[in-house]
Amino acid sequence: MKKRIPFYLAALVLILLAVAFFLPISDFSWEGSSLYSDEELEEMLFPDTLSRSVAVTWLRERFSAHRRFPLIEKYTVSFTGLRSVSVRIYEKSLAGYLAFQEYCLYFDWDGYLVESSTQVIPGVLRITGLEPDHAVLGSRLPVRSQEIFSIILTVSQFLKTNLAEVNGEEVLLADVTDEIRFSGSSVSVIFGEIRVDLGTREYLEQKLGLMADILPELAGRSGTLSLENYDPSAVRPGYIFK
Repeated sequence: MKKRIPFYLAALVLILLAVAFFLPISDFSWEGSSLYSDEELEEMLFPDTLSRSVAVTWLRERFSAHRRFPLIEKYTVSFTGLRSVSVRIYEKSLAGYLAFQEYCLYFDWDGYLVESSTQVIPGVLRITGLEPDHAVLGSRLPVRSQEIFSIILTVSQFLKTNLAEVNGEEVLLADVTDEIRFSGSSVSVIFGEIRVDLGTREYLEQKLGLMADILPELAGRSGTLSLENYDPSAVRPGYIFK
């Protein structure tokens, strides 16, 4: 004969479930986001009373898929207390953005469009000269050659990992870059009043290194630094600035 659960125990379980259902999360901590503020993330991930419920959040983490957001690869939610959670954000890696009509089109390293916004996201490099005639979220940007995205990767990674002396202090090159500009198969990098013409993909890494060495000498000046004819066999590679 099966034992029956006492009525008071069943009632207690139901009461606890009801309390958990209506008990809201009161404290959020956030990690991993550079694209959104804490307030924006809270509004996106926990927009209403139901989504802030302790019980609903617990059940969703174990039995349901997360909502999808354009610039977020995934996120995890961990309870750190009865009414507190820690949220870890894993952002999509953005290669850059280009202006298209009144929008900023953000794309990844493979050239897929992941977000369209009227807002400029800090830290994402501006790319010009690609001039697509259309753009579709989730699809690759229609450009002349897919090698362009390989060039963007090489240039962007260099700018984001190398320092140069500007006005007496060392700064990350990406922080003083205004745009990466394409003209046909040639690429240039714009730093305020200075344009650096790097030419084609050939010897691109070496040209970038030379650019970083020369830039401190050009502080306060304006003009074009021409490195497109870089010759690695030269004893002392020269350059033209005018």
